[in-house]
Amino acid sequence: YKVALVGFALLVLMILFLIQKKFFFLLTATGASVVLSLIIGLFGPLKITGIELVTFSTILIGSLFGSLTGAVFGVSLLIINLILGRYEGGPYLVWTVPLYALLGILSGIFTEVRMFVAMVVGINILDNILTLVLYRENYTKTIIFSVGNVIFNSILLLKFFEEITALIV
Repeated sequence: YKVALVGFALLVLMILFLIQKKFFFLLTATGASVVLSLIIGLFGPLKITGIELVTFSTILIGSLFGSLTGAVFGVSLLIINLILGRYEGGPYLVWTVPLYALLGILSGIFTEVRMFVAMVVGINILDNILTLVLYRENYTKTIIFSVGNVIFNSILLLKFFEEITALIV
């Protein structure tokens, strides 16, 4: 039954790709982010690397569906990522959650890939400033995470964003 279930899921994804490409990418972005979160949750040291698909997925979905959907998607996927990745909660959630909402909103407004990269850099800088001021004991982890996060998401945006969105047209 597992093979049949996987086959059915792949059939649904293929139909969505052929008929409703936006929804296909919504489901694919969500699924890829969830799988990566589970993997990172199993290997604790990976958490500090900054490798995650929430940022890229939020920008992709915001650009495809608009600011409101991008904001809701970003916050929802962040929460799922934090739970599945077994991240410990902390005061940083007070500013991290709104930052992902802002990322989703801005991705529905801007269209240039370089602007998306600038948003990733800006959000990580703001996260570092807020962590330094409000949660100093976590600053070293945050800066290491941010460097990896900016590099990882910049590569995704510069190499894959336009190719993915071109498939929709």
